[in-house]
Amino acid sequence: MVGDYDRLVDILGMKSYEAVKQNHKLWVDEELASDRKQREEKWTKSVAVGSKEFVESVHINLDGRANGRKVQGREVTYQLARAFQNL
Repeated sequence: MVGDYDRLVDILGMKSYEAVKQNHKLWVDEELASDRKQREEKWTKSVAVGSKEFVESVHINLDGRANGRKVQGREVTYQLARAFQNL
């Protein structure tokens, strides 16, 4: 997975990516212990998730290896996923 880690740190209001990783582990453990075990397709079926600019740059840098995928999303969350995929 490709991620805009600096933006993620900013959005979450954390001091470092290390803090994000530590909290992420806690969140995952909490979800696994709960009854809410559902996939979120924007995370599991996308090549990249983040700001529009970030996802567009990933798409360009993949240089044809993202055939059939397009930048889609709205507001602050975009993803590079199969065309017409409802994420």
